[in-house]
Amino acid sequence: MKRTHRITWLALVLLAAAVPLLAITTVQVKVICPVCGTANDFLDYASWGSYIYQYPSKFQLVFWPHTWSATVYSCKKCHLSLYMWDFKDFPKDKIDSTRKLLEDVKLSGEYKVYTDIPVSEKLQIAEKIYQLQKRDDEFWSQFYRVLGYHFAHEKKPEQAKTARLHALEITQRMIADPANDGRKKELLFLAASMHHFTGDDTTAQQELRTASALTYRDPKGDKDRSNNFNTYLTAVIKEFIPAIEQNKVPEGFEQ
Repeated sequence: MKRTHRITWLALVLLAAAVPLLAITTVQVKVICPVCGTANDFLDYASWGSYIYQYPSKFQLVFWPHTWSATVYSCKKCHLSLYMWDFKDFPKDKIDSTRKLLEDVKLSGEYKVYTDIPVSEKLQIAEKIYQLQKRDDEFWSQFYRVLGYHFAHEKKPEQAKTARLHALEITQRMIADPANDGRKKELLFLAASMHHFTGDDTTAQQELRTASALTYRDPKGDKDRSNNFNTYLTAVIKEFIPAIEQNKVPEGFEQ
């Protein structure tokens, strides 16, 4: 089953009140690299609970499994690196161009287990591959937030700031698009988050206060989704503003 880059968090957060808390469980899987045909031993997830939407990384709207190092697969031979759902559902028309791109890719250390490779390193390889696929702003806004999260986790603050500023630039472009008017509450939250995590708390607080007065509307017109996600955003904003004022916003490093 294909799992897209929006998978999981927006749809599942709507069920947060109804889904029982379950432990995150994982399974070993063997996955054939779509580019070089090598069999790789990876991890996949089998179950999780709605509690993941209350982890501190909610202040970045970055949720597990994007916070989990095992989520970014990396082939032991050609080093194809992608989110697990994209690794398993790779476009056949991109195999040749990706194979050529990977010819120059080298890892910084010895490959033993793919989870030993820094997530930021795998994501930077993935970035080049996704660029070949011409992903949209929705994808890249999230991608650079996730990359910033992992750079910060790896104690690389300057790289984290650069990634987050890139996410901010894309998010601001999305805010300016009239097609996203119904999503302004979400997008202003994201802009505020990136402003906070790049050191501009004044702007972050202004954007959060503006967002708090708005109502999220699902672009597809799903009223239940709109209401539930709007309620979620309102709750997180109410936590976020005083946390900024008290300098107590956590980075939120979950695995």
